[in-house]
Amino acid sequence: MKAYYSGTGCSRATGLVYGGTWAKGLLYGGKALNYGCKALKTAFQSTKSVGQTIKAVKSAVTRTPATKLFQKVHNLGASATKEGLKKIESIPELLIQETLQGKGYFASKYKPTVSEALEAGEKFLGRGYRSIGRSKDGVFRNADRLRQFRIDSNSLMGKHDPWIPHFHLETFKPENIYKPYTNNHIPFVE
Repeated sequence: MKAYYSGTGCSRATGLVYGGTWAKGLLYGGKALNYGCKALKTAFQSTKSVGQTIKAVKSAVTRTPATKLFQKVHNLGASATKEGLKKIESIPELLIQETLQGKGYFASKYKPTVSEALEAGEKFLGRGYRSIGRSKDGVFRNADRLRQFRIDSNSLMGKHDPWIPHFHLETFKPENIYKPYTNNHIPFVE
């Protein structure tokens, strides 16, 4: 039974580091943590006294790739008590971060809902955005013309790569406002 609880604890700890949910933790940190959890389970099952357990756990953690992960969890706990709980990022915020950190043409790893897609577009553009091109084209630029939210009919119908309904968050360089520097193709779910 102790092995079960140690595995559950490891999964949740990983989740805190990778975005606030244990499911995301399993997705992103599971492989590195797997070694650490196996070592911890073995340590809990094979030792008799508390002193031996502590030594076995310390030894297992320092020998596995999970060492850095456990340190991050410890640091997260320390900062949470000092600064209050950190806000978990929403899908629109993650889409904006992904776009601003990207380069070139790429497909998003997130699949927002339609309402999250519209929220991301509005947040990405900020105040003062306007429609560009023909009326009802679905192309919007922010005030400084360096960010674009595109929900044109060809994208919504999936008529080009990635060949599924999607929208675009795009950035431009000041020296070339006609060719996107970043073009994030973001599929959405209805």
